[in-house]
Amino acid sequence: MIRATGVYVGHRNFAGDLTSIALWVQSLAAVQVCGSLRDDPRFNAPVVRIDQIGSLPSTGSIHLVGTVHAFDNPGATVTLRDATGQVVVSTAQTRDIRVGQELEAVGLPEMAGVQRRLRDARVRPLAARAQPASPPGEDATASPLRLADQVLALKPEAADRGLPVQLLGVATWMDPDRATMFVQDTSGGVEIRLPLLDRLPPVLPCAVLLKGRTTRGAFAPLVAADSVVWSNPLGSPTPRIATLDEMLTGRAHGRWVGVQALLRAVRREGRAIQLDLTTATGEFVAYLPPDEPLDARAQPGSLVTIHGVCYAEANAQRQLTGVRLLVPSPTHVSVEQAAPTDPFALPARPIASLREFGPADALLQRVCTLGTVLHHEPGRYICLQDGNDALLVLSRDSTRLTPGDRVEAVGLPGREGTRVVLREATYRRTGPGAEPAPLPLPDSAPQGEAYDGRLVQLTGAVIGIQELPTESIITIQTGKRHSTAAINRRRFDLPRCPLGSVVQLRGVYRAIYDEYRRPIDFSLRLRSMDDIAVLQAPPLWTLSRALAAAGGLLLLTAAVLGWLAVLRSRVGKQTRQIRAQLERQQRLETALMQAQRVESLALLAGGIAHDFNNLLTGILGNISFARLDPRAVAAVGDSLADAELATLRARDLTQRLLVFTKGGEPSRSVVSLPELVRESARFALHGSKVRGDFDLPDHLWLADVDRVQIAQVVQNLVINAVQAMPAGGTVHLSLANETIASGAKMDLQAGRYLRLTTTDTGTGIPPELLPKIFDPYFTTKRTGNGLGLATVFSIVRRHGGHIEVESSPGHGTTFRLWLPAAERAQPAPASAPGLVPPPAAPPAPESVRILLMDDDASIRRIAALALLHAGYEVTTTVDGHEAVEEFALGRGRNRPYRLVILDLTVPGEMGGQEAMVALREFDPDVRAIVSTGNPNHSCFSAPRAHGFDVSLAKPYEVQQLLASVAAALGPRPG
Repeated sequence: MIRATGVYVGHRNFAGDLTSIALWVQSLAAVQVCGSLRDDPRFNAPVVRIDQIGSLPSTGSIHLVGTVHAFDNPGATVTLRDATGQVVVSTAQTRDIRVGQELEAVGLPEMAGVQRRLRDARVRPLAARAQPASPPGEDATASPLRLADQVLALKPEAADRGLPVQLLGVATWMDPDRATMFVQDTSGGVEIRLPLLDRLPPVLPCAVLLKGRTTRGAFAPLVAADSVVWSNPLGSPTPRIATLDEMLTGRAHGRWVGVQALLRAVRREGRAIQLDLTTATGEFVAYLPPDEPLDARAQPGSLVTIHGVCYAEANAQRQLTGVRLLVPSPTHVSVEQAAPTDPFALPARPIASLREFGPADALLQRVCTLGTVLHHEPGRYICLQDGNDALLVLSRDSTRLTPGDRVEAVGLPGREGTRVVLREATYRRTGPGAEPAPLPLPDSAPQGEAYDGRLVQLTGAVIGIQELPTESIITIQTGKRHSTAAINRRRFDLPRCPLGSVVQLRGVYRAIYDEYRRPIDFSLRLRSMDDIAVLQAPPLWTLSRALAAAGGLLLLTAAVLGWLAVLRSRVGKQTRQIRAQLERQQRLETALMQAQRVESLALLAGGIAHDFNNLLTGILGNISFARLDPRAVAAVGDSLADAELATLRARDLTQRLLVFTKGGEPSRSVVSLPELVRESARFALHGSKVRGDFDLPDHLWLADVDRVQIAQVVQNLVINAVQAMPAGGTVHLSLANETIASGAKMDLQAGRYLRLTTTDTGTGIPPELLPKIFDPYFTTKRTGNGLGLATVFSIVRRHGGHIEVESSPGHGTTFRLWLPAAERAQPAPASAPGLVPPPAAPPAPESVRILLMDDDASIRRIAALALLHAGYEVTTTVDGHEAVEEFALGRGRNRPYRLVILDLTVPGEMGGQEAMVALREFDPDVRAIVSTGNPNHSCFSAPRAHGFDVSLAKPYEVQQLLASVAAALGPRPG
């Protein structure tokens, strides 16, 4: 610190503001050193936390320690932060100060709204010994975040940790539900998620002190408040004037901003009033409270200035998709220029002047210009040209214009990169005219703004045509350059622009820019087929066609020579082929006879699948319903149990026959065969005198099979072997990978297979019986039913596999079967398709209406009785058409059905699968059960893939029906 006597000299800028001062002295003797900052006793005072400013008297100086966050040299201010907050220090000592530096400051404290200040301050660098990292009494590890930009600077993972926050700021906006607000302090703005408020702010904007914890927001971190303390009302923060481009960076999220825009429309959106706004660079919307009236002058077409909170919208990946402005009241919407009664009263300016400098160009204002129409897409845009200058006019008007019309357009001038556009324009036709002569493009690639938007002409050969959903893209070659032209697909006539023809194109030049806004290419916009003139038709004899003809001749010569060589080799092989063909023919006839026998059984089983199962369902349902009555159980309980057991045995026999039905395709999945073969064989060997021997090597391929059906195949083969060895023996099972070439094995397509071989040491099969062993109901055992090997044959055949047998009396029997290998590398988890899951908290029966569809009257009667007995309300129908009509009537009477039970097959009428498609159109959330006697149908094994929740196998007991209803009404799996 010095004391000097001299001449005062002040330096001012062109606006008259004092920028610096100087003192001219005669000699150094006029300068006295009075002291040093190192010796200033005020720096020895205890350090005060920044958040204590406001509670301290403003008459005495205080001592602060903080880190430089920002400094303004011309404004003579330094922004300091410590762990408790931020303060603006007014000092003339702004030289040699850098961001991140630690400083000490002494000065007079004061509060300006929610901003803390230190005036008339002296500052000095913090000595290493001066202060610990945190002010006295502050634990750095538990210190809450005190500033909005500290919250916004957090990564999503850090915000999820729920860091403590304590903010002092101005509440700038609150949603009508009092669930969210925005608070701005001296560092920025942040979104606050509010608790249930017992006290509301007196008026917004209002000072607020809140405590809470950080959390992840849709775009930026936000604060979940625990407590909110309202203070005195304050004026709005000084708005930061922002452009739409600045807001779309996301850096203004949560801040109080001011935007100039054209009001395009006012409409109600939910509970808010939405203002559709347009700026020179694009469009956005602002939202106001619904019940407060706007300025009467704020009509569509007026120019307004709006103050509000910038809110960034984001997608599920927290990426910016747009912005909106949240305005707390209509008082923050000021009309700068009312909507003109006659927009065309403005003086017309040439298009060229829109790119030139003007004294008022920085302001948002309308301009009027004239031009000739080159191209018009009604409701979208107009391409205008005036002399050598072009303009893109964006207009929602749909009044159609034709090329050559002279128009007058009024709108907001703006830019798309370096291209001038006129936004929100209105126009009127002033008279007819002729479109300007097209500008011929040079052979060198014309890339520049001199052509952009102008009508040009290009000549070249058509080398490609691409058809897109709305446009046709024509590629032409001019010298070494390739260019593209686009035309509306509905206006394009392909025969009038054939490939290979030389054409002259006339259209609007559209420059294509790179990421640095440098022109790199162009495209032409064609208006109609009149813009395409064919100068030369494609030649009939081209180089490509000549080469193709020469190539075809060479191929023909090579084919003739090759055919002669093949004929010579065939003479030597003919005898062997005939012999092999005869042997193959004999095996094929045997396999065909076996397949025909199985097909005949399929016809029978298909009828049983529907008719017999319906009969069994009626029998089993009535028996199980009767057993619900204690009096019936007491009287004939044993008889009912025997009848139920016999019905279940009949159901099992029916299910075995269903393997042969034409609809019984396997429900395939990726399966590891070694575990399946070992478990199925051991199950079949349990309790017998036969020992199992397994050869199941590692690194076997996975199989593409139905786990349940292949387990049945293994069990049937092992049981057949056990019955052939009543005194005991050994059955050997092995697996191997095998690749089958095309035509190498009868009935097998080329590909990868797993070969399963079973060999027993039994009595063997006589040769005369071998052709019959796969016939349905053929058996040589007194206790057999003749369906075991027939089932094996049918399952393997439906898998696209093949089975062979070798046997001779006294030497045992060997079965070999091939099953297709899977493509995936991981097996699917074992499951039991079609099983009814246990019920989980179904709705109360009295609140549920059930629609039951079945073509069998006995099933409808017993199922309805069981459901009524359980407390449900039931309506029955005969077929799918009647079920759909009844479902629609229920919804029309406001008595909808919550659950439908649909029979899968109704002969001659709409079945359950077709009816389910129609019902889902009425109510996508309706619960549904599919009922069928064919467990091999895909609707049974995968009900959810066909729109059902649960599958129910016929015949079923009353308990199974009620369990299926409870499962269908329970919570759906996530």
